[in-house]
Amino acid sequence: AWLWHQARAQGAHPWDGSVASAAGRTLLVVAENGLGDTVQFARFLPALQAQGVQVVLCTQPGTGALMRSLHPHIRVLQTDEALPPADLLCSLWDLPMLLDVRLDDLARWGRAHCLAVAPEASAAMAQRLGPARSLRVALAWRGARSRLAERSVALAQIAALNLPGVQWFSLQKELQDGEEADAAQRMGLRHEGWSLDDAAAAMVHMDCVVSVDTVFCHLAGALGRPTLVLLPLACDWRWGAAGNTTPWYPQAHLLRQHQAGDWAHPLAELQALLSGQPAGQPAEKGVVQGVEQGAGPPAARP
Repeated sequence: AWLWHQARAQGAHPWDGSVASAAGRTLLVVAENGLGDTVQFARFLPALQAQGVQVVLCTQPGTGALMRSLHPHIRVLQTDEALPPADLLCSLWDLPMLLDVRLDDLARWGRAHCLAVAPEASAAMAQRLGPARSLRVALAWRGARSRLAERSVALAQIAALNLPGVQWFSLQKELQDGEEADAAQRMGLRHEGWSLDDAAAAMVHMDCVVSVDTVFCHLAGALGRPTLVLLPLACDWRWGAAGNTTPWYPQAHLLRQHQAGDWAHPLAELQALLSGQPAGQPAEKGVVQGVEQGAGPPAARP
């Protein structure tokens, strides 16, 4: 909120969503919500820039490198940097409402694959990961905040799956002592406490990303990676009420609970999708499939 007040004090006026009135003017877009929201809604910015809006994105610390891959002319700064002068102002969270975005019209705002990892970062991560021994799967099983507990699944439940052909990589920043650490050891989970940039670079070299509803499923979607999303029964509105696909990320496959708090069904689906495949081969055509690695961001489209 303080960034909003600071920008208003510097003369920026709230934007009403009119692209025509913003053309040729500087629009300051402030990312005020969670990291997942930032990654998901950043897809709208290149199209605005392509239509003549001078976009400046103020984003959370640790996300600047990824956000700079959106478009070469979008200026990206972080919330701990001084705000530049701007004519107009809006929250990134409000963009779908301001632009009157509809789910059946998402393609008009460019592809979901809007972010890219720098080639040098990808190459460095490839060296750190070493050669692939089997199907590589990056895993996020819990949210970073306590209020995301209902979206999280115990790592022990994933460790109990019969998936000997999978090489697991942790996307979590921290690994908790006790039951979680024991489960990680049983499944051979490789945990390095990656930053968001490192996690993105690692995703480029994964066959699949498996994630609960947290920033990592959005990051995988924005990077164009095959993604399996574990969803609770009462999930966030963005995933819809039913179905295993989402217009937000065409390469994602949704694994939904059938009963509140019961992960048995989505985990059984996960096991079926990942099991019994030769090393480096897709677990299911169209769900876990190779995509071009190291590709740059798509051209902005109005």
